[in-house]
Amino acid sequence: MFKPQDYERNYKALFDQASDIIALTDLQGNIEDMNRGGCDFFWYKYNEIVGKNVQFFVEQEQLKNEPLTIPQLIEGEHIIKIRKVVKKNGQHAVLEVNSKRISNNHILLIARDITAVRQTEYNINERIKELACLYKISEIAANPNYSIQEVMKLSAEVIPAAWQYPQITSAVIMFDNNSYKSANFAESKWLQQADIVVNESVQGRIKVFYSEQMPDMDEGPFLKEERKLIDAIAGILSTSAERKKALQKLKISEEKYRYLFDNSPAISIIWGLETLTILQVSNQAINTYGYSREEFIGMSVLQYRPKEDHEAILNFAKHMLYDDVPKESRVWRHFKKNGEMMYMEITSHMMEYE
Repeated sequence: MFKPQDYERNYKALFDQASDIIALTDLQGNIEDMNRGGCDFFWYKYNEIVGKNVQFFVEQEQLKNEPLTIPQLIEGEHIIKIRKVVKKNGQHAVLEVNSKRISNNHILLIARDITAVRQTEYNINERIKELACLYKISEIAANPNYSIQEVMKLSAEVIPAAWQYPQITSAVIMFDNNSYKSANFAESKWLQQADIVVNESVQGRIKVFYSEQMPDMDEGPFLKEERKLIDAIAGILSTSAERKKALQKLKISEEKYRYLFDNSPAISIIWGLETLTILQVSNQAINTYGYSREEFIGMSVLQYRPKEDHEAILNFAKHMLYDDVPKESRVWRHFKKNGEMMYMEITSHMMEYE
């Protein structure tokens, strides 16, 4: 038969061997007892902990915003609260604290360390922020309607939200002697940067600043993941700038070609070898034949040729298409819109046309 002291001894063994932190306080929150797991967690000896008020362990900033709930506990409420605490060695942790009044004079606290869980959640949220940033900047960079300047400006505005401390983060993108700054931009000595490289030449730079000193991480106050992020952003902007510059050059080239084609004194007609339909004509062709540009585009090349020449032009098209002939000159008979016949010495060239 168990004696009262046996029950007390068994209770004490369970109390001390529990993996959770268990504490008994008075109605003012002063600790009267704590199990071994709690003492080990906080790095205090038993006699150092007994007598301390529970608010001693809570981070002061949280305590200001979320005071202890002792009045509610005294009224009989059962309260579960997330508390940020500080250990004797200065290490911070997060506890899920389950509190309830168990007698006229005592409150029971059972706390579970959820620091690792919270850190995992935090890390996941940070990665989500980074992925959202990359997605948004990729979307901006791929938009054909945005100029290089607009891509840089909009990207600079997106960047701060992806960093660990967005409220003190600002960014600037420098490209082609222009600077594109995020809202509330402020330079400081806490800086992370990456080059924007176009055609193997550094043509710009991304800079991310913290306006306040923050704890040292992997690269000053910045995370190693943020280094990967800024490098990835620089890569996206480099590719976008390279592509848009190439398109700008192509557009200029096309405009020059268009001007020369339209204003050349030579008669130029572009038509498809497979369809025999006219794709483009020069101004001189319009003036010579008497058709408008709208009438020419889509017209069959057979329309302004004698029927006797139709088989010859069909054979010529096959010859140019399948015999890999880059250039050929012949004399052809053509009709103007008014029916007047012309003998034309025509040099034909194969070309890709889109």
